[in-house]
Amino acid sequence: MNESIVHRLQLKKHTDRLILNKPENIHHFDTLLPYDAAEKKEAYDLIVAFVFSLDQFMKNLQHVIDKKLLKPNGALFFAYPKKGNKEYKEYIGRDDFFECVEVDNDGYVKSSQLKFFKMVALNDTFTVIGLKHEVIRKSRANQLSQCVSDYIDRIPDLQKYFAEENDILTFFNNLTPGYQRGWARFVYSTR
Repeated sequence: MNESIVHRLQLKKHTDRLILNKPENIHHFDTLLPYDAAEKKEAYDLIVAFVFSLDQFMKNLQHVIDKKLLKPNGALFFAYPKKGNKEYKEYIGRDDFFECVEVDNDGYVKSSQLKFFKMVALNDTFTVIGLKHEVIRKSRANQLSQCVSDYIDRIPDLQKYFAEENDILTFFNNLTPGYQRGWARFVYSTR
């Protein structure tokens, strides 16, 4: 089991490692030695932080964002005591993170390049939630829609265009509404 979380999350590929607040009885990350147990470098490829409250989670997350502590393509993992654990009275519900962190539709933490990407069990006591430092992709908001129903209002424009060619207009008008919308999308979605 000690090797499994390291293997499952592919943690060995990261060379600059920081593991914070690790309880003494947790040995799951021993195969990652050497790692820093306190912040010593400007940035790390891998940061694992054990947190026991949402407040502690938010402070750690904001610290990583503010200090740019995570290198590009790096991974940030928070290990937290799960609800119903037998070892700690504190726990964090699985969905509580998303209630206290502003996340956009693509999963990025607001004002950062950190994106939620993984949640796995560490053991019977802890769950690990992961974020990765990923370059934010350009918004697709300015791209033309590929949904045919978005072009239904363009069908009369096509009919006007085909008005000079009676056989084409007749053919178009005999198409099912779905095919007519498909034609409208094909014609009006090109750049």
